[in-house]
Amino acid sequence: MNILGPLSFVALGTSLLACNSASSSTSSSSINGASPNGAPQASTDKSSMGLIVDHTNAARIDSASPEQIKKLTQLNVFFAHASVGGNIVEGLRALHQSDPNRYPLIVDGAGARPTGNEERGHLYEFNRGNPGAQAKIDQFAGYVSGGWSAANIVVDKFCYIDPDANFQSYVRSMGSLEKNYPKTLVVYTTIPVCTGQDGANDQRETFNNQLREYAKKNNKALLDIADIESVDPDGTAHTYAKNGQTMRLLYSGYTSDGGHLNEVGSAAVAKGFYSLVLAYACR
Repeated sequence: MNILGPLSFVALGTSLLACNSASSSTSSSSINGASPNGAPQASTDKSSMGLIVDHTNAARIDSASPEQIKKLTQLNVFFAHASVGGNIVEGLRALHQSDPNRYPLIVDGAGARPTGNEERGHLYEFNRGNPGAQAKIDQFAGYVSGGWSAANIVVDKFCYIDPDANFQSYVRSMGSLEKNYPKTLVVYTTIPVCTGQDGANDQRETFNNQLREYAKKNNKALLDIADIESVDPDGTAHTYAKNGQTMRLLYSGYTSDGGHLNEVGSAAVAKGFYSLVLAYACR
């Protein structure tokens, strides 16, 4: 599954750079570190690439060239999630249905372990429910060590019901996965936010602000779900201040119940997901 060609990563910071199609034109025919002629390639650490996708670049996928889009079909992704993640999955499927040439990833249901028959160009989503924040951290480590490390990209998402997620436990576990599986891109994600300005949202954004700073300083790959959720289509950020920090709120136009994403919100975050995979594909 780990469809890897000769690579070089570029630290992209908070914005995506245009893909260089020519420099990675051979990657589509290289599998598991082997070159097109079968000669082994030097191992390249892909576990961290200094990539942050937020509202500023979430729609990058919409301006990608056909050549860049084609690179997505050479990858596969594992995504563990629950209800808001299910909204994102719905958004991914809707995008593919609306324009499979622009959004080519085929979304398939998956389990805690891969079957061994996974294919390129597929996103394997696993709804593991809401066992609690620490259980999500521990279980994701088990999914990756249990076989999903073979995917090019692995993503684990908290839900808004996890405001008590322990930051140190999270980054320690994710860092261990990066160290143990350097050929797999391990993607960090912020906790989704809600529309209510309350203590639970304060906790979410305290965690998220820590993670944003950590990702920037340590060149991590971060899908900033909360930031995408907080900025409406006109570019207005929905925030409040607390203890000297900017706290993000879920834009009310992206939800029908204050926490889960509606069709518009699902599409916004799904495009961010696509843009992150695109950046990896065009490394």
